[in-house]
Amino acid sequence: MSRDTKETTRPVVIGEGWAALGALIRELARGVREPEAAPILWLAGSGGRAIATLPSIEGDEAATLLESAAEFLDLPLGPRVAGTSFVREFRNRSFREPVWSRKDSAPEQRKVRSAELWAPEAALVPVDEVRWESSLVEIEEQLRERLLQHPGVKRLSGVPVEGFKVLDGAVKAVMLASGDEIETDHVIYADRWSQLGRLTGLPKAMGFLRGREPMGVLQAVFTHSTPLLSDVTEGFYSALTRESGDAQERQVFGHFYRGGSESVWSSVISPEEGDDNHLIAKRLRRMKQALEKMFAESDWVKGEFGATIKNEQVRYEEGIVLSEGEAPEAALTLSKGAQSLRGIEFVTDGYGVGSAMLQCLRAAGLKPSVQP
Repeated sequence: MSRDTKETTRPVVIGEGWAALGALIRELARGVREPEAAPILWLAGSGGRAIATLPSIEGDEAATLLESAAEFLDLPLGPRVAGTSFVREFRNRSFREPVWSRKDSAPEQRKVRSAELWAPEAALVPVDEVRWESSLVEIEEQLRERLLQHPGVKRLSGVPVEGFKVLDGAVKAVMLASGDEIETDHVIYADRWSQLGRLTGLPKAMGFLRGREPMGVLQAVFTHSTPLLSDVTEGFYSALTRESGDAQERQVFGHFYRGGSESVWSSVISPEEGDDNHLIAKRLRRMKQALEKMFAESDWVKGEFGATIKNEQVRYEEGIVLSEGEAPEAALTLSKGAQSLRGIEFVTDGYGVGSAMLQCLRAAGLKPSVQP
């Protein structure tokens, strides 16, 4: 399959999350200008991805890029929902706008947000917010479905990536755990950056990885027996009960979607906690306790929150959030010094959906048909 010389220049995208979706759309948009380009091969890689923590995306530029990408796939997002803040903090038995939303400028908001939240949590909480009638969860599902059906995309699932074949300082093939090789000179790596040290063919030291400690995310997706908060556009967060071993206050973040029939709730997990299944189970219990308290002390949800849950799916995604360092403004490459390597770019979901869109879609050349 992989040794057909007609396919040697096909782009290969590795990853499952928002950055992978953005990279696929970018390459498809380039293919419109290059009609002879080979189909894009989409590899799941580790399969790691986090569901959007809150319903809004950060920043007008990222929102406009996402709108343009959706239009490219014949999936218009519709008008933006009016409002300046789509997140509410539960504190002192009531919901309120977070303190950073009261500041005048986005830079000042980010500064206050960083002071209020643990660093990897701040990466998941947008300021300068934009949302549409559909939440990011629903938008992601629709984009994913369109890409899976697109004739310019070929999907390969269930085969982990082992590394890369390199010749004369350039990537020549993606090596799979099955023993197959996919010949290519163009790879977009959109998988967990925490996996990079395990892949063969890459330099041992990649400077852009320094200072970016990977964190995990525990996510609970609930299906509710009765739709809840179907007309509410905000997401929510609340502090978890603090325990003796906690050096930092931890939060649970979440929102309702699909007409209030489903919700997703997320909490960041440190690498040490992620190594202990008992601690993960304990965190899930603390998340549920916080949700019961959050909604029991308000009139937003009648009765016990847990009583509305008819199905739950719990996911732990290791190393999916990057807790430190600046979010990249574009795809990163290895282009300098002895560690240079041509033919591969690196993008990440580790700083949220908005950042992933900026990294992938600024170079796509997509223009919205109607300016927001």
